[in-house]
Order: sequence, then structure tokens, then C-alpha cells
Amino acid sequence: MKNYQRILLALDLHPDNDRTTELRAQEIRHDTGAELFVVHALEHITSYGAAFAYPVLTDLEDRLFSEAQKALHARAVELDISKDNAHLAVGAAKAVILEQAKQIDADLIVIGSHTRHAYHLLLGSTADSILHDAPCDVLAVRLND
Repeated sequence: MKNYQRILLALDLHPDNDRTTELRAQEIRHDTGAELFVVHALEHITSYGAAFAYPVLTDLEDRLFSEAQKALHARAVELDISKDNAHLAVGAAKAVILEQAKQIDADLIVIGSHTRHAYHLLLGSTADSILHDAPCDVLAVRLND
């Protein structure tokens, strides 16, 4: 196994999805002694007619960000990593994950991958896009749907 130094674990903040990827990242961390970082991307809320509902959407995004930050920090505690190693950003998942990988000079990204359905074939998935554009190794962990 490659001697990884910095592992970036991309989290959905959904327990059914994250448990599998967390276990895999922890195994690699244990085997290599790597430092573990976690990242979560909070996508912008979009809607037709959003200009009319802008104040409501802004308040909702603020609340979602606050809740995601609490959940991410809780995951950091459970994974026994510093809160400084937990990053939350608003934006497209691909962009947030790749930017964070560059920021920490990650040599491995661990991300969950769902079973491919027809819409993934047309639109692509986050795991696929990370795999093709990452500056380092990527482990796509199969998640049960």
C-alpha cells in the first residue's frame, strides 16, 4: 500500500453513506499513519423564481450551513481529528472537494460512489468527476443504495 500522508474524506453528512467511507478512510489512516481531513460541500439552493424568495432562501441557507457545520464538527470528534481538519464550504461538491484537496496537498481522496443509474450516465456523478480531475489518488467506495 502506498504510504499516504494526507487523506481527504468527502462526507455527505448522511449516516447511511458516510459510515462506509469513514471506515475505509480510517483503515487506510491506521495502516499508513496519514493525517485525516474531512470536507463537506453545501450546494446552493436554486429554484425558479428565487429572486422573489431571496430573503427566505438566504435565511434557509444560513441555517443549513450552521447545521452542517455542527454535524461536520461532530463527525470530526468521532473520527478523532481536529476541528481544523474539518472543512465546510458552499458550492458545487466537485469544486469544493478538489479545492480542499489542493489546499491540504492531499495524496488520497476517499469518496462514496452510488450505483450508477441512467441519469448519472447523462449528467455524471460527483465521484466520477473527482476521479477524472483530482490531483491525487482517489478511492471511490461503493455505497449500497
